[in-house]
Amino acid sequence: MLQLEIVLYFHENPETLDNARGLSLRLGILPPDVVDAMGDLVGAGVMEQSGQGDRAVYMYTRDPGVRAAVAECILNRCQTRRGRIELEEEILAGGSA
Repeated sequence: MLQLEIVLYFHENPETLDNARGLSLRLGILPPDVVDAMGDLVGAGVMEQSGQGDRAVYMYTRDPGVRAAVAECILNRCQTRRGRIELEEEILAGGSA
C-alpha cells in the first residue's frame, strides 16, 4: 500500500518535487522503502524521476491521461480497502488504472 499512499500524496500535491528523505519525513515511510516504491511507480509511468541515487528527485507524472485515470480511480475505488488494493495493483501494472 506504500505505492498507493505515495500516489495519493502526489495526486493531492501535483506540483511537489521531493527526494526520498523529504518524502520519508512527510509520509512517515523509511527512505529505503520510498526508493523501492518510487522505482516501481517510475517504472509504471505514474511518477517521474530526475537524477540518480541520493540526488534523485521525484515528481508526479505530467501525462494528463495517467493523471485523469488516477483521479477517476481515486473517486471510484479508494472508498474500500479492497478497492485500494486493486487500484495499487493496476497502478503497478503500468499506470493503466
